[in-house]
Amino acid sequence: MLASKGRFLFSVAGVAVAALLLLFVLALYRGWSERLTSYLDESKADLWIVQKGSESFFSPSIISENTVGLGAAYAPSGSDGVRVGTPGIVKTSSIVGRTVRVNHEREKYDVYIMGFEPPREGSTLGGLGGPVRMKRGSGVPARGEIVVDDVLARIAGINIGDEVIAGELKFRVVGISAGGNLGISILCFVNRSDASVLVLGSNSGIGIVNYVLVQTEPGRAREVKAAIESKVQILSVFEREQFAEQSREVLRKSVLPILGLVVGLVFIVGAIVVGLTIYTTTLEKEREFGVMKALGTPARRLTGIIIEQSAVCCVLGFGAGLGLVFVAAWAARLIVPQFVTLVLWSDVLIVFAATAVISLVASVLPASRIQRVDPLTVFKA
Repeated sequence: MLASKGRFLFSVAGVAVAALLLLFVLALYRGWSERLTSYLDESKADLWIVQKGSESFFSPSIISENTVGLGAAYAPSGSDGVRVGTPGIVKTSSIVGRTVRVNHEREKYDVYIMGFEPPREGSTLGGLGGPVRMKRGSGVPARGEIVVDDVLARIAGINIGDEVIAGELKFRVVGISAGGNLGISILCFVNRSDASVLVLGSNSGIGIVNYVLVQTEPGRAREVKAAIESKVQILSVFEREQFAEQSREVLRKSVLPILGLVVGLVFIVGAIVVGLTIYTTTLEKEREFGVMKALGTPARRLTGIIIEQSAVCCVLGFGAGLGLVFVAAWAARLIVPQFVTLVLWSDVLIVFAATAVISLVASVLPASRIQRVDPLTVFKA
């Protein structure tokens, strides 16, 4: 290795490229499967009330506010029909949303507009369904105002104070949020009254909603869920974790199998690259190993040298590949802001173990050939 530094570095680079490819595609798969429901995971709502048959965030849900108010057996004192002071309930809110094309400086972007109710002072109504994290500006838009996700802000060059057109309405940007990049869509937030106009063409803000969100007292989510379900049969009530998992399941059955196939193919390609790199590196030194064998080096020692060389290439190459993954993910987000990756240390260990096994196998195969080399052949002209 020291005598042929260039050849050795080339071998390390081969392993590094394979590790980079494996880890990067796996990080992309994890990003899609884990972060597509980050909005649900980070929301403050403990319960999501949806239309019967709509069991995920990505399934259409249409609910009549009157149905929610009467069916849940709560006095319809608020737009979502949940009475202030109902046992177990801390806060409740409703969401109206749809996919809308946003225009900014002659460019058009498809986003999902979420209309939520601003918190009402002294009331349990409103405040849920808005941005999960704010980067700057206000997270509570009034009529004619909008909070855009930071991914859209970077793509479109939108800043606080800019004006955008969504549907037939004009909005002024008052905040930049984070956590709304779902990969397949980007969430932006407006006042629920404006969303009703976009969805229903109505200024009343009363009538149809997509979801009703409920925040409960700690440990009472199941109790409240059972109380609502006992009063109405045409609505479904899900705890946040269950709703998020069901939403991920929808993607696992549609988009993620394609990415899973790509991950499998990349593992095969990576295994071939690592195997051929280690294999050819060893065989290129066949003459040197023959000389060592002629000088009386034991077969066990020759095998140990081959495995040691393979291990060094594996560790150095994998380390370089791991570092390059973070650089590649950072560069990808700069070029394509909506790019979603997630590097899990469990995946890092899995890829390292796979690389080590492949390297070991790739070194054992030429080792058996070295053992059969006739020392006299290395001295032939």
